[in-house]
Amino acid sequence: MPRFFPLIVLFPALCFAAEPWTVTTGDFKSSPIVISVIDDQQVSGTERQSVPLAQFVQATRSVKIEPAKGLVLCVVGGDRLIGQPLRIDGANLVWFAAGIGEVAVPLEKALGVLRDKTAQSDLLDARGEDEIHLLNGDAVKGIVTAVAEKSVTITPAGAAAIEVPVDNIRDILFAAPPQGRGDLKPARFTLRLSTASVLSCDSIKLAGDKLNFTVSGGAKASVPTALVASIEHTGGPVAWLSTRTPSEATYVPFFEGDFPPQFDRTVTGDPIRVNGQIVQRGIGMHSKTRMTWPVLPGDKTFRARYQIDPSLGYADVDVRVFVDDKLVHETKGFKAGATSPVVEADLSGAKTLTLEVDYGQGYDVHDRLTWIEPAIVR
Repeated sequence: MPRFFPLIVLFPALCFAAEPWTVTTGDFKSSPIVISVIDDQQVSGTERQSVPLAQFVQATRSVKIEPAKGLVLCVVGGDRLIGQPLRIDGANLVWFAAGIGEVAVPLEKALGVLRDKTAQSDLLDARGEDEIHLLNGDAVKGIVTAVAEKSVTITPAGAAAIEVPVDNIRDILFAAPPQGRGDLKPARFTLRLSTASVLSCDSIKLAGDKLNFTVSGGAKASVPTALVASIEHTGGPVAWLSTRTPSEATYVPFFEGDFPPQFDRTVTGDPIRVNGQIVQRGIGMHSKTRMTWPVLPGDKTFRARYQIDPSLGYADVDVRVFVDDKLVHETKGFKAGATSPVVEADLSGAKTLTLEVDYGQGYDVHDRLTWIEPAIVR
């Protein structure tokens, strides 16, 4: 990931109404700040508080994020748009997103449309055809040729088109185009809305009670500022591990469970909560799971905590962190209800980072661990 320095114009000045935000910096310290401006050099508060942009990680505020109401359009890069389909317009899927309005998403970037907690791994599976899975368990494969508010049309190979009512659909999984989905340009910012939508942005600017932004690809949109829960500086001093693609991932249940790892969710697909507060970044892992990521140039330190939900009373896991296959952290017999201290590992000169959740003393019963804000400090 590139590093940004002062005097490089990242986005136009952004002024906020006088209300408190919690600003987190690259040293993981958080301060309440009434933000007055964000410009190309700093984040400034009304009481002469200032944070250099190169150290700005995110700004959050106490806006309740509602459960997703509607279908969820999942896009390459982690964007999630809550709402409903409208139409296919050329090479774009036009989607109505709650609080935003119409958003045109290139079909080659659309991974799928979900109604519930469909495993994230399903979205990335290689498939030769689009798939529509119905609530009754049936599935239809072919090419999605049309969408509307009430129905989706799919044409199976060698058969007539089938119009499927949206109310009967559990999920739609799109096949990658023959040329692939293309390279994804890293976004400068990530917006999270109280509607549960997540959007990658290249620029942001406040205009009255509207937050105007440019999504990756150049399309312009806006949202009421009151709906903005957080602004994350994706191009800043911290890279969340959940935004990176692992080079290797294995999940081997002891019995016949089905809890593959989930990014920015628990293994059951629920929001991550710490002391009653929702945490946006994390990785849910069930025993036995082992995941490895390449260490990129400029990566300095790995940092994270982990926990198991207190309600999972039978949980008992062994937790390990490896750097270049060297064990740098281990906790045996980690149980529900506790939150680990901060774990740090030096990545200087390393090639790989591996996280592992292994069976403890109770087979794999309740062994659902969540890594809290696993971060790469650059």
